[in-house]
Amino acid sequence: MTRSKPTAALPFADGLATLDREPIVIPGSRGKAVMLLVACVGFVMLGLVAIVKGEDDVLSMGLPAALIFGLGGLIAILQIVRPPVMTLTMDGVSVKTIFKTWSVRWDQVEEFFVYKARNVNQAAGYAMGTTEMAAFNWTAPVAAGKRGLLSGKKAADGGFGPGWTVSAADLVSLLNAAKTRALGREMAG
Repeated sequence: MTRSKPTAALPFADGLATLDREPIVIPGSRGKAVMLLVACVGFVMLGLVAIVKGEDDVLSMGLPAALIFGLGGLIAILQIVRPPVMTLTMDGVSVKTIFKTWSVRWDQVEEFFVYKARNVNQAAGYAMGTTEMAAFNWTAPVAAGKRGLLSGKKAADGGFGPGWTVSAADLVSLLNAAKTRALGREMAG
């Protein structure tokens, strides 16, 4: 788990200029939800094949696989129909998913950064790649009542997940620029 610097390019630069008049809306990626759906359907099919074959060892894995990945497939379908939405305003950032809506005020966040987590299958002992996502740390007063979500070592206090239409680095650049603009406006006003 490491941190990396965001890229220099700033997405939604036009929207950032008008942030005080209208929010910036970043949709979740339907393409990534489709990839999740394809993977889930594949594992459901494998589970069903195991059930049909009726072998004891395979059956004990087939039914849970079909049920778990079936649920994952339903979630992927919901994300295709209604992808998550991130909205940036002068007050902060809010995220609306199929399960809940939550928000963070700009003054509650110390920093936004790219969080990289290696996907490691410890049982098999191999790495499957790296997942990058935009993450944040709370300011000191807020952090006192919260605990880290992404690591036991508090590498990050929270994150936005990897399923957005912009890269994690571009999202971090945008979040930091919006925070700077909003907090600068508060100090000047």
